[in-house]
Amino acid sequence: MRIDPRLLNWGLFFILLGAIPLAVRQGILAPSSIDQWWSLWPLLLVGAGVGLLARRTPFEFAGGLLTAATLGVMGGSLLAGGFSFPLVGCGDDRGTTAFETRQGELTEGASVRIELNCGELDLDSGGGGTWHVEGADQDGEGPLIDASADRLVVRSMDESAPIDFLRKRDRWSVTIPGTIGLDVDLSINAGRGSADLGDGTYGRVSVGLNAGEMLVDVSDVATLRELDVEVNAGSASVSLPNASFSADLSVNAGTISFCAPADVGLRIRVNDNITAGNNFADRGLVENGSLWETPNYASASSRIEVDAEANAGSVNLNPDGGCDA
Repeated sequence: MRIDPRLLNWGLFFILLGAIPLAVRQGILAPSSIDQWWSLWPLLLVGAGVGLLARRTPFEFAGGLLTAATLGVMGGSLLAGGFSFPLVGCGDDRGTTAFETRQGELTEGASVRIELNCGELDLDSGGGGTWHVEGADQDGEGPLIDASADRLVVRSMDESAPIDFLRKRDRWSVTIPGTIGLDVDLSINAGRGSADLGDGTYGRVSVGLNAGEMLVDVSDVATLRELDVEVNAGSASVSLPNASFSADLSVNAGTISFCAPADVGLRIRVNDNITAGNNFADRGLVENGSLWETPNYASASSRIEVDAEANAGSVNLNPDGGCDA
């Protein structure tokens, strides 16, 4: 057999690109062993250096092989769902200035929208109809807030400008009333967030995450009509309640992990791209075409209908480490 050296790098790249998701799927590699794939980037520089030093020598191919192998491992890990970030955001929070706390009142059925660019969000729920926003940012000015009795909008000060990675991170702590049937819409870009909606009542809860990490805890809510979570280049963990509602989970280049109580009936509709990250069979679900169901779905008093879609990513049910970290 004769190997064409011109295609050697491509061959190694594609072998690793496919072998790593397969190894994770078969249990040969643990997902935790590949979730730091982004940290391999210095090897790309090493490969380039080796290629330059060995140029016009018998070892000239070594730099290209190292680069191809590194890209294959990084790409294969990404496809397998090993997508985790260090803290994504802009700058750090040293030297930030606390801004003035703002608060107000909302009425039954009001809407809340929070849009954060570069920073960290801690969202909690409380009783009554009172909301409040506190925290710190680079200049102490605080976010833009548009509030009335039927809506609350909290936005980053420079929401229309490109993300400035040299700017100090915003840190927001937001409390919303959880007992008046709110619709909640969260959007985080290049940041990290946690949302604990307590034991309240909600209509539609929507979470959009771009380049970051997010914890969403609705496990104790009394009622919830609809939950939508969309992740682009990031990771989200979602804890579901013992209640009947519909959920839409969509991930592009990342991962969504979700946890559900054992006695809840689950029906999950998947798209064709959910492959390596699909652990539904391992969690006891039964496949029927594009549907996965828990054996108790027909008899369960609470049923959750989930539409799951992944492109270069994964959707996992009840991961070993849980959904609170």
